[in-house]
Amino acid sequence: MEQQDKFRQVLQEVRSEAEKNGRIISRDAVQKHFEDSGLNEEQIDLVCTYLMGYGIQVTKRDVVQEIQAAEETEANNAARTDRDVPDEDGEKTGEEIGEDGHSFLEDYVDEINRIPQPDPEKEFALFAAASAGNRKAKQQLAAAYLSAVCDMASEYEGKGLETGDLVQEANVGLMLALDKVEMKESLAAFRACLMNEVSAYLQQAVDQSSENRKKDQALADRVSHLSEAAAQLKEETGGSITPEELAEYLNVSVDEIRDIMRLAGDDGQENNNCLF
Repeated sequence: MEQQDKFRQVLQEVRSEAEKNGRIISRDAVQKHFEDSGLNEEQIDLVCTYLMGYGIQVTKRDVVQEIQAAEETEANNAARTDRDVPDEDGEKTGEEIGEDGHSFLEDYVDEINRIPQPDPEKEFALFAAASAGNRKAKQQLAAAYLSAVCDMASEYEGKGLETGDLVQEANVGLMLALDKVEMKESLAAFRACLMNEVSAYLQQAVDQSSENRKKDQALADRVSHLSEAAAQLKEETGGSITPEELAEYLNVSVDEIRDIMRLAGDDGQENNNCLF
């Protein structure tokens, strides 16, 4: 799980860099971000496909290509801005992104629905090639299944993760599933195996998010209990108190008191009474 968390973190860093550069990033830059992750060329290709699914252009090293891509992006942004100009009533004619992320999801779905879908015979051939390690086949399947995994992500809404995070997790799950696809006897078997892998990854992400929330709440409860006990002890003693005194008062170890202080953002070294 730690490796997957690291992967998500690096992926978010890549997306942030691309956003700062006008939704453009070079393949070399992507590879550099993941240089410590041990990804092979095929996996980097899948990451690039994922980024393109988010409307991020992944360029080659050629500087001229990057300049042309930047100019095209600028023109597209200008056109998008024109669509979002307020009308006479002061309301935007374009669609704003709401707090729940649904506008983002709708825009994203519109984009990926434009991706041509392979016919069943070609799709089976792509799966077969992907199972043999063909990275171009994996790229084409990744693009073809972006819409399907996006629909799957929407089924997990309301379970603790925001819409955008769910879509990202679904796409990561798709990349990982395609990276280990094995030969099957039919297209239906290929599809079932792929979608089961993505579903399992999404469930794992939701479960991890729920576990993290529980841990955060448990920590908040422990800090609250500690603060209340400290306030009560201060009132009883009429002065400042030390972690040692509070530990004795609560019948716990000093290390436990300091652990709670540290997890709450205070290591207790500079000022032992900061919580009290």
